[in-house]
Amino acid sequence: MFLFMALQFFYIWGVGMMSILFGWTAANPGVASSRMILFIPGGFILGGQAGPLIFIPEWVKILSHFFPLTWEFHFVRDIIMRGAGFSDIMQEIGAFFLYLAAIAIVFCLRFESVRRRYRAAVAEKEEAQESILP
Repeated sequence: MFLFMALQFFYIWGVGMMSILFGWTAANPGVASSRMILFIPGGFILGGQAGPLIFIPEWVKILSHFFPLTWEFHFVRDIIMRGAGFSDIMQEIGAFFLYLAAIAIVFCLRFESVRRRYRAAVAEKEEAQESILP
């Protein structure tokens, strides 16, 4: 129970970062939420909820790990349905943390890029104001 709940915390963190990344330039929350259609349904389709994973080619299984919901289905299947413990799915948990680290790196790079542009715009505005003043 503790293992599953701990993974839920990290899963929610990952979905949150993906949502912010996809909705970063959205004009309002409605537009941002409509962009979630780009990564939420892929988890349902490729995560094993729509059909058995045995019918999906191996390259599609690997590609499906881009979608955060796929990880959720793997953990539900392993921990809740099979009763797997930490040592049984340690490799998959490690891969999940690598996935979260990759999302966090992209998130931080995006944040720093926007912050750099914002600081440049503020500095330019201050320069323009200084040139106007006597």
